[in-house]
This record gives sequence, structure tokens and C-alpha cells, in this order.
Amino acid sequence: MWLVVSVDDVKKAGRMDLEDTMLDDTIEMYIEVLTSRVEAYCGIILRDTKFTAYYDDFPVVINIQKAPFVSLNGIEYDIDDVATALDLTTVQQQVKKHEVNIFPTKSSNFPSTDENVDSVSVDINFGYDDADAVPKAIRGAIIMSVVALVFGAGEDCDSNADVLCGTAKSMLKPYKNSFGWMAH
Repeated sequence: MWLVVSVDDVKKAGRMDLEDTMLDDTIEMYIEVLTSRVEAYCGIILRDTKFTAYYDDFPVVINIQKAPFVSLNGIEYDIDDVATALDLTTVQQQVKKHEVNIFPTKSSNFPSTDENVDSVSVDINFGYDDADAVPKAIRGAIIMSVVALVFGAGEDCDSNADVLCGTAKSMLKPYKNSFGWMAH
């Protein structure tokens, strides 16, 4: 899986010697940790990730609160314990900043299912295709936070445990999802 920022990006920002590889593994680990922390803090998915949502029956609107939305890959449902793929031309998608709604077109309806546990599965991709597609402010917040970890928590951080410093959090504010997994 690709890194949201490169080790060299961090080294340049920290004015470190690009030829010195002694801390490269540590920096890469910090990038991974900070990427996860940013995803949790903002409630977004940075790297292209496949999700499967399960429902016991079709809701009126399939609402999935993750961002950024990439693609709807398929919807399957069970009728008489037989898995059937839904024709995706019979649904429409409403993509919002932090969620996607999927519902039948005006000329169609979701089929009835067995209403067993997980009778409906929805396969969706979220995230960015590569590091260049990730907004610069998010990349900058990760770089800034990794540099702070490498050199010790700066005055902007409450502690080493709060790896996202105040400035990084300010940079992330436009991307923070009100449905985020962590409230800050």
C-alpha cells in the first residue's frame, strides 16, 4: 500500500540529510501511524479502500457515511438463499461531502429480500487513488506531525500521545467529518 507522504517529504521538511537512511524505517512507521490518526480524527479514508456494507433488507436509502467516495462496485441480495447481483443501472447515487446515498431510480424499486441477517451487501470503494490526489493540507498536516515526532513533541502539542498538534488539526478542519469516529 502506498504512503500518503514520502519519507523524503518528511526529511525535506525536517531539514534532514536525504542520504542518511538511519531513521527511514521509523519515519515510515510514523507516516503510517499519522495516516491512521488523520483518518480517525477526520472520519475520512485516505488510501483507496474497499468496504462492504451489510443490511438485513434494503433500506429506503442506502446511506454510507465515509468519504471520499470513489465507486459503487456492486450490490448483491438474497432471494430464497440465492445471491443475485442488482443491476446498477437501476440505482442512482447522491455523493455528498462526507457520505453517499444510493437509492432506486424513479422507474425502479429495490427488490424484496429474505430479510435474513446480511441479506444485502453493498461493495464500495472510498479514498484517493494515490498520494498526489490527497489534498495538500492533509499531506502537510501529516508531514508536520511526523517531523514533530522525529524531533520530539513541539510546543504546539499537548503531549507525545496527542500526535496531531494544534496547527495540524487546524489544517485538517475543512476535511473533518461531523460523523467522524472521534470527537475533538
